Amino acid sequence: MSDELLKLFNEKMLELQNISREIRKIDRGLLKRTRLLDGESVGIHKEDFCVPSNVRVFSDRKGIMKNLSEESKGAIKVIAEIGVLYGAFSKFLQDTFRPAIMHLFDRDFSKITEPDLRGEIIFHEGNSSKLLMELDDSSLDMAYVDGDHTRKGVMADVESLLPKMKENSWLVFNDYSRFNVECMQPYGVMDAVHYVLNTTDYKLHSMCLTASALNDICLYRS
Repeated sequence: MSDELLKLFNEKMLELQNISREIRKIDRGLLKRTRLLDGESVGIHKEDFCVPSNVRVFSDRKGIMKNLSEESKGAIKVIAEIGVLYGAFSKFLQDTFRPAIMHLFDRDFSKITEPDLRGEIIFHEGNSSKLLMELDDSSLDMAYVDGDHTRKGVMADVESLLPKMKENSWLVFNDYSRFNVECMQPYGVMDAVHYVLNTTDYKLHSMCLTASALNDICLYRS
C-alpha cells in the first residue's frame, strides 16, 4: 500500500472512530431526562410503550399513506407537512388524500419543482416550530414530520405540533432512526417518537421498513 493510500486509510479509520464515539455519546444522552414545557421531568428512552398486535408494515412511506387514505375514508381533511424540499411528496399527499386544506412548512420554498400543487395550500416559510404555533388548536387531522432531524429540532416541532392535532388524528414521522449512515449525521427522530408514545395517548399504527433503515412510523389516537 502506497504512503498516500495508507494516509487516506488512516484518516478514514479515525473518522469512523470519531463517529462511533459520537454515537455512544448520543446513546448515553438518551438515558438522561428531559424537561417538558410544563416543567415536568420525564424520561424519553423507554421502550415499554404499547405495541398493538394489528400494526401494519409496508415497504415504503407511500404504502402507509395509501393505507391511511383507505382506512380514514375521507376523514383526513386538514394536513400539515413539515419539511417540503422539492414538493414531490407534497403532491403525492395531495393526490392521495384530496385534503380541503394543506399547510406546508419549510425554511425555504425556492427549491420546489413540483408544478401541479393546487387547491387550498397555505405556505409557511421559516422556522416550523414557531410557525406551527400560529395554527388553530385541534385543527389538524394528520401531520407529516420531515423537517429538522436533529433532536432539538424535531422535539421543538413536536412540542408545537401536539396541541394542533385533533382528538382523532395521525402523526407520521419520516426517518425513524438515530443515525443516518448515508450522510453520517445523528438523528433525533426516534427520541421524539418515543417521547410522544410515552407522554401522550398516541399509539403505534403502522410503519415501513426500508433497505436504508430510514423508516417512516405512523402514530394514531382516537
